Amino acid sequence: EKKTAALILKLSIALFMFKSLLIPVPQFPFIDKPLGRAIVDGMQLLEELGAIESTTEPDLQGQHRVQLSAIGKALAELPLDPRIGRILLAAREQQALKELTIIASAMACQDPRERPMEFASAADQAHLQFADERSEFLSFVKLWNWYQEALKHKQSNRQLENQCRSLFLSPRRLREWRDVHGQLHVLLAEKGWKENQTPATYEQIHTALLTGLLGYIGKRDEDASDQRGNKAGDYLGARGIRLFIWPGSSLGKKVGAWFVAGEIQETTRLYARTLAKIEPQWIERVAKHRLVKSLSDPFWDKERGEVLAFERATLYGLPVYHGRRVAYAPHDASEAHQLFIQKA
Repeated sequence: EKKTAALILKLSIALFMFKSLLIPVPQFPFIDKPLGRAIVDGMQLLEELGAIESTTEPDLQGQHRVQLSAIGKALAELPLDPRIGRILLAAREQQALKELTIIASAMACQDPRERPMEFASAADQAHLQFADERSEFLSFVKLWNWYQEALKHKQSNRQLENQCRSLFLSPRRLREWRDVHGQLHVLLAEKGWKENQTPATYEQIHTALLTGLLGYIGKRDEDASDQRGNKAGDYLGARGIRLFIWPGSSLGKKVGAWFVAGEIQETTRLYARTLAKIEPQWIERVAKHRLVKSLSDPFWDKERGEVLAFERATLYGLPVYHGRRVAYAPHDASEAHQLFIQKA
């Protein structure tokens, strides 16, 4: 976690350097330079966020340089973790800034909900009032609203702290969260960003979250589920990893076919934490620039009067859709013409 946080900080600085001086990240003069693998991972993250792109014109050596995209330039103006910044950029577009400012500030802090091993069951029971049946991100919004009401009606600081502790909530972490939220709110207000007055929909909130968390999606492994009966590890993650649901998750086996996670934590296993159900079409919409598409079994379609093929799309190895009928000629005009002659 510390190494990841340090790398994110370095990447944030690199974004500023990349924007202002056009120095590629591998040549950035870090005082404590990360290893080559870390730089590759960092560039992979920037690519995942849509923050970098290849130049349209090659340089004198005939190579296409990497440069900041419009999204990357916008991220460079935000002194935030790039993932958080990307989510907030999307939240502004999706009219979900109010909810995502709450969620983003929670993601930047330690979870205020405590779950001591000896009282795990009692803590889970106490936290049920903040639970959402589809999204643990929305649990942050419910907890935030509860905390604001509690602050409004508190009789004393001690009374509020006792109330928090009775619900297995850390008063100190709640205060830290409120401070970070306040700082974030001021930062965005100074940039002229306005919060939505109408509550955002589930889709708006989670589409915005996806823009910063594409590497943290999971899909149920149907083959494993058929064999073992939907076990906790029956989820495939990006780039070939297998994910397990965090034991303390309020969603548990109710996650569904697809989820997005707020973080992936490695202990004895790779655990996905802070989960929300999502729809694959949202992934397609957010990640259309990252999808890898392939066509198979071209055929003449009499009804449409053209050659079609079945399209399959994957994101980091995960099948987002398959079996979609699309026109074949734009992909292989010659073969489409041959099939037209043979079958039409």
